Amino acid sequence: MQKNILLFLLITILFSGLYGCSCSQKPLTEPELPAGLYIKNAVITEENDGQTEGKVTILLQRNHSDAVSVKYQIFAKTDTSKPVAVIGGAVSDNNTDLLSIVDVLSFSEPQAVIFGATDTVLEIPFTIVNDTVYEEDEVFLVKLSDPVGAGIATDAGVAEVIIKNDDDEPVASFEIMDTAETASSLNEASPAKVSLKVSLNTVSAVAASLELRRSSETISNESKHGKLAAYRVDYMLYQGDTKMSADADIVIPAGELESFIDVIAIDDGVREQSETFDLTLSAKEHATTGTSVTTSFSITDNDTNPTVVLSKLNDTGIFKLPVAAIDTDAQGYVDMSVGRDSTVTAESKIGAGQAGFDFTKIEVDDDGDGVHDCVKDNVTGLIWEVKVKDNVSERGSGRQFSWYDPDYLTNGGDEGSEGPYDCISLLKDSDGNVLNLAPNCSTAYYVADMNETGLCGMSNWRLPTIEELRSIIDYGKGYGLSKSMRYDTEYFAGDTIGSNYIWSSTTSANDASKAWAIRFGSNFIEELRSKNSALINSVRLVNDSQIQ
Repeated sequence: MQKNILLFLLITILFSGLYGCSCSQKPLTEPELPAGLYIKNAVITEENDGQTEGKVTILLQRNHSDAVSVKYQIFAKTDTSKPVAVIGGAVSDNNTDLLSIVDVLSFSEPQAVIFGATDTVLEIPFTIVNDTVYEEDEVFLVKLSDPVGAGIATDAGVAEVIIKNDDDEPVASFEIMDTAETASSLNEASPAKVSLKVSLNTVSAVAASLELRRSSETISNESKHGKLAAYRVDYMLYQGDTKMSADADIVIPAGELESFIDVIAIDDGVREQSETFDLTLSAKEHATTGTSVTTSFSITDNDTNPTVVLSKLNDTGIFKLPVAAIDTDAQGYVDMSVGRDSTVTAESKIGAGQAGFDFTKIEVDDDGDGVHDCVKDNVTGLIWEVKVKDNVSERGSGRQFSWYDPDYLTNGGDEGSEGPYDCISLLKDSDGNVLNLAPNCSTAYYVADMNETGLCGMSNWRLPTIEELRSIIDYGKGYGLSKSMRYDTEYFAGDTIGSNYIWSSTTSANDASKAWAIRFGSNFIEELRSKNSALINSVRLVNDSQIQ
C-alpha cells in the first residue's frame, strides 16, 4: 500500500513538471526600498530661445504617517557649472542658464521642504534661460541635509543635474589679410610679415582650440629636392611676438571671434629653387572647420648662383719652435720660416691678434664691458659668431645641437636629425631651477633663429665648412701635449666652446651619415661625427656676405 502511494506521488510530480501546474502561486514582487529620503538625478536640454522648465525630484519611502522635512543646498560640480556660481536671487545675471529655483531669494543657506502626512514625492522646479551660444554641458549638485522625521537613504542624498547644450560648435576658417590672392608670395629680400586671420563664425562660451598643420614637415621626395619649404628653416610662424613651435595650438578665447598669425620668410643666404608650402587649419577642440582651411604660400629666393670667391688663407700661428722640439724639427722650422708667421716674434705681431692672425671685434655691447657678439677675420674676410659665456643663453657656449640640413643641395645626401624646434627654452629640474644645458635643437633651426633675429645686424649666417672652421685654428697654441684652446680667446671672448666638438657643414665623402667636426681643445682636432644619432655638438656660425 505504501509503495502505491509513493508511486502515485512520483507520477504526479513528474506530470506537473512536464505540463505545468495550475495551482495558484504568490506573484513575485520587487523588494521595497528601505524607508528614507531619496533625491533623483535630472537632465534638461536647453532650447534656442525663451525659457525651459526643469525639476529635481525628492522621494520619501514612508514607514509612518508623520510629517517629514529636509533641507537642500546647491553646489558646483565642474568649473563650467556657471549656474551655481551666481545663484543667490530669483533671477539670474551674467548670461547664466539657471534662472531660478522655486521662489526663494537666497541659496547661501540650505532651503527646507516639507512632506505632508501623505506626501511621498516633492518636486523642486527650476527654469533655465535658453540661448544660441555653444557651451559645454553644465553640471550642478543638489544635496539633502538635516532631515526631520526620516533619514536620508545611503548614497541617495545627492542629485546631479545636467543642463545639456544643444548649440553647434562654432565653425573656424582662415584667410590672408590685405590681399585678394589665393596664394601668398613671400620674398627673402623683403621678409615682411604676412598676416593670417583665424576666425569663428559665432561667439563661443568656451575657448576654441585649433591646430595649424604644415605640409612641409612631412619628409617626402619633394621636400628633399627643394620644392617644399621647411618650417623653421625657410619660414617662421608667430602669434604676436611669440614664435610658434611645431605642436603649438591656436586658441581663440571664449567670447572672442579671431586670432592672428604672422608668416615670415627667412633670408638664409642659400641659393634655392622656388619653394612652396601649405598651411592647413584643423579643429582640435570646441570648434569645427569650414571650407577655407588651406592656404598656399611660395617663397622667392633672392640669392645668386654661388661663385668662386678668392680670399686669403690664414697662416698656422706657429712662429717659434716649441721647447720640447729639437733643431732638426724640419716641419716646424719650415712653417715658422714662411708666411705671415715668419715676421712675428714673441714681442711683435702682425695686425690685431696672436701670431699672424688679424681680427676685429664687432657689435660691442652698450654696457661697456667689452663683450662683443661677432669677430671679423681681416685676412679671410669671414665674420664669426662669438658665443656667450654661459650655458643657458640662446647663444650660450654650453649649448649643443644635432646636425640637420633639409636642403639636398647642401646636405651631402643625408639631412641628419631634425631635433626639437625650440632653440630658446631652458631645461629645468623638478624644482624649476635652470640646469647647465638648455635643450638642444638642430643646427638648421639655430641658423634660422640667428638669421631671423639678425645677429650683428646681418642675415646669411650659416654653418661653416670644415676648411673655414680650420682657418681660425692657432696651431701655435697647444702644440705638443698641451690642452689649451687652439684659437685666440681674446677675440673669441674666452668662451669654452672649443672644449667641445664644433659642427661643420661638410659631409664625409665616404659616408653621407657623418659630418666633420673640430675640437679646438684637443690634439685630436678633426673627427667625423654621426648625423643620425643622438650625438650633439657645439656650433659657431660664419658669415661671408662681406666678401661676396
